[in-house]
Amino acid sequence: MKALFSFLFLWLILTCFVIAHPVTYKGGFATSALQTRNDTTIYLNYSISQKKSYGVQFASLSDTNERLLFLTSNRLLKRWYFFDAQANIYTTTSLGYNVDDKTLTPCLFTKIDAENRHFYTDLTLTLMKPNTRIYSKLTTRIGGAPYKHTYSSISTWFMIEATYIYNTSSTVFLMPIYRGFYKTYLWELGYNGKHFLAHAMVHF
Repeated sequence: MKALFSFLFLWLILTCFVIAHPVTYKGGFATSALQTRNDTTIYLNYSISQKKSYGVQFASLSDTNERLLFLTSNRLLKRWYFFDAQANIYTTTSLGYNVDDKTLTPCLFTKIDAENRHFYTDLTLTLMKPNTRIYSKLTTRIGGAPYKHTYSSISTWFMIEATYIYNTSSTVFLMPIYRGFYKTYLWELGYNGKHFLAHAMVHF
């Protein structure tokens, strides 16, 4: 049971808070769906202002037949504007509920990103506490666009994602990712021979 519990939260950390836009604009919705080898995650949030949103996230883990529900509060702490570029700091506090074993899990998430129309980088930290042990994940991405896009054209990004996970032991892996973006639509595909992801998001 302990091994099963650890495996469950390993995959939660792998997929929790895959949110390209934690906060959009006042009255805006953002929804996303993520599929990996072992799970499906669906997310929806609503921005009450340009700096705050609330959301709900559902995760279904196929290997363990577990279902989890997260209620999230997202904040844009700081945004910097530059010529043709911007940088952001987001934080998310969340409470997870395991539908099957009726347990609660607090979760914290921080994301820092910066981009222009040529380069992108981000750093994210996720902390979860399902029991007495804290589970953590640190992820960073760096990528570039082969051409300078406009709002009315499809943007193309090629990225490398490095992930460090710590629960009972440490895990590190790399994944190449393709990201496309068109107006309010975003999609991502990644595969490294063992892990894969397919991610789609839209805000409206």
